[in-house]
Amino acid sequence: MADDSKSNVLDDWVSPLTQSPRIRQSLVCTSLGAWSLGTFMLCEEFTSEDSPYDALATWEDSGKKYCLRRRRTPITTRTPPDGDYDTGSFHKFGETVCHWELSPNVFVKAKAWAPGLTLEMETITWVRQTFPEIPVTKGIYGWADPAWERSFLISYRAKGELLETAWPRLSHRQKINIVEDVTKVIKKMATVTSETLRGIGGGLHHFEFLGAPKRDPSQKPRAPRAHPQYTAAELDKEMDKYWNTIKRNPRCKKFVFFHGDLSPGNVFLEAKGDDGKARLTEIIDFESSGFYPSWYILLNLNRYGYCLPTNENWKFEYSYELIYSVQKFIKDLPYESEWRKARAAVGYNHAKNRAREEADKKEYEELQKASKAKEASVDEAVNKLDDSKAWWE
Repeated sequence: MADDSKSNVLDDWVSPLTQSPRIRQSLVCTSLGAWSLGTFMLCEEFTSEDSPYDALATWEDSGKKYCLRRRRTPITTRTPPDGDYDTGSFHKFGETVCHWELSPNVFVKAKAWAPGLTLEMETITWVRQTFPEIPVTKGIYGWADPAWERSFLISYRAKGELLETAWPRLSHRQKINIVEDVTKVIKKMATVTSETLRGIGGGLHHFEFLGAPKRDPSQKPRAPRAHPQYTAAELDKEMDKYWNTIKRNPRCKKFVFFHGDLSPGNVFLEAKGDDGKARLTEIIDFESSGFYPSWYILLNLNRYGYCLPTNENWKFEYSYELIYSVQKFIKDLPYESEWRKARAAVGYNHAKNRAREEADKKEYEELQKASKAKEASVDEAVNKLDDSKAWWE
């Protein structure tokens, strides 16, 4: 029987869809080489040989030294200090996430947060220790700022080229290379299991099928209540409420670790070398990582977020190839029966879309062939005229 107290503990939390101050005001450049981050952190350049005595983290980049330390007097209001909010900022995702460039190869990310949610830095550290063979973003320091309900992560620039920009230039073989590398990451991560739906360290965890927990201000709630640490039996009971539109509701037995968002904007690759292969070089953005029902992974890969940034027919290509690749290896993954039920739930639409894509591709090739034939015919006619000199007479 589900423990109602798990849900009731969330009722007192309100999910503000607009943070105060705004998420894009989380970092302020107060002077040249100095930044204020949230209510109690400062980032500064320094020139001395020794690091400042109170530095929490230091790094060197492009010949300059930087340190992160606490303010002597924290900000006690919701008014950020005066300064430049915009220089170096990019990827402003609504009111929940924003990124800044601190130095040429180091970035800071601010994201809406609430007590109990797993910090992304904690997840990155755990993944690097648990799966040393997986290329994971290298974090420098991460922390939560409860007063402003947000978390921060300072990390290095990812190695390689973003998949979403490289994909159109890749050969078919190179696309398969990178899809197979991502599939291996999914398989490897899924070997670590949990008894509950949760984040690393037992933190709260957002599971989209149940709606966002009210303690997570970065997500708009789609359900009255949702607790992220359901056991398998409790989750099954909840799924019966929310999955009323899907006939095949897979039962949950175990929870497996999953990145949560292996979309084209979070995967980096390198496509060069003597063999011409494409290789996975780094995975970023672990804010959604945690322990999910094993059947959820295939459904996650079918989300619109996995589309490539184009209006062309191949916008679904990465998602389809990844789903197809994972399905090939499904027998090697834990809890095969659950995966097969999830596959059945999405299989029809996937097959239908793939067939349509193949039909579009065939039609395009036929049009190209006809166009080339027409051009050749015109060229031949022009050449004949040229030989006879009749075209200017």
